[in-house]
Amino acid sequence: MAARGTRSHTRRMFIEVFDAVRSAQEWSQRAPRHGGEYLFGPDSPKPIVFGVFGDSVGCGLGVPSVERTFAGRVASRLAPDRRVVCRISAVSGARGRGLALQRPVGDERFAALSIGTNDIIHGESLTALKRAVTEFLELLRGVERAVVLGPGDLGSAAIVPPFLKPMVRARVSACEDALREAVRRFPHARHFGPHDLERPLAPAHYAPDGFHPSETAHALIADAVLDRLTG
Repeated sequence: MAARGTRSHTRRMFIEVFDAVRSAQEWSQRAPRHGGEYLFGPDSPKPIVFGVFGDSVGCGLGVPSVERTFAGRVASRLAPDRRVVCRISAVSGARGRGLALQRPVGDERFAALSIGTNDIIHGESLTALKRAVTEFLELLRGVERAVVLGPGDLGSAAIVPPFLKPMVRARVSACEDALREAVRRFPHARHFGPHDLERPLAPAHYAPDGFHPSETAHALIADAVLDRLTG
């Protein structure tokens, strides 16, 4: 009887996980996202280009206005008295092996790269991720400062069931280590990941799907990125 009850409970948990994932996928298909060039600040002779690459965090999935994404927030704060071109090349769902499709133009002064979360979800090799990020940072050697964000704090995400959180947190930590190793090779690059947070993320930091960052989280990310770009 106890074994039957345990199997029934486990089955219900997996059904709940499946339903949550399906709901999140449906939400993400409808959610707004941003790409292309956006102008911030007054016109000036030599605009500053801020290039944003990577995954759904970079393209602000779920945030209605580009100004309220971390990319837009950073660009607007770089632009109080000058023109900043915020060029978003990030694509929702991107993994490390897809970064080659997001080649920098070459005129970027600052850059941000959000990556790693989808590599964890799809079981990609973290060694391959580190290699892909290293190769991408080689393309960004000409920028003044680059920030690598990732992976997302999956261990705090509402969509991840409690029984999976220990395994997920271990994978997130390993992914952070891989990204830090890649960044460490480049004096002009900085990293920001879950272990840099002063406190765990709360439900308010997540979008309705329980997975992607909300506007509140984008504001937090913007502060961290700007600090590393200009500090």
